[in-house]
Amino acid sequence: QQAAVEAADAELSTATALLAQAESRRTSLERLAPSLGAAVDALAPLVETASAVRRLADLCAGQGQNALRMTLSAFVLAARLEEVAEAASVRLRRMTQGRYELVHTDGASRGGVRAGLGLLARDAWSGQDRDTATLSGGETFLASLALALGLADVVMAESGGADRGAVRRRGLRDA
Repeated sequence: QQAAVEAADAELSTATALLAQAESRRTSLERLAPSLGAAVDALAPLVETASAVRRLADLCAGQGQNALRMTLSAFVLAARLEEVAEAASVRLRRMTQGRYELVHTDGASRGGVRAGLGLLARDAWSGQDRDTATLSGGETFLASLALALGLADVVMAESGGADRGAVRRRGLRDA
């Protein structure tokens, strides 16, 4: 019985020490809890900002809610291509006696991988938009030439050259 009492006293001493240690930790945690809550509350606006930045980064990378899966650089190029296609169409209509013009499309490219950098040939005779790959060799040459000249028109207009609006209004009489 003496041994059982001594074992119980040892267990009591151990339990008392563990209780004291646990109460000390509880007291420390009670002191820290308000500052932890304040720190979490202070992080809330940063989490919201980080979330907004993440969504913006996803959009720029062609991910997230970006339905066209178009990167920011592709978007900028698409806007430029639209200008070039418009200028090229003025020239192509003249070269083809009004039959063809080039139309920028935001549709997905072959395989549906990315979108925004497509061109179609609008055929005024059939009223259909055609893939440029379906143009004949001569038509492809004229479309390529019109694109090169359209690009030159856009670059010249941006570098202080001729006003593209004036070129369009004249109907390229001097071209």
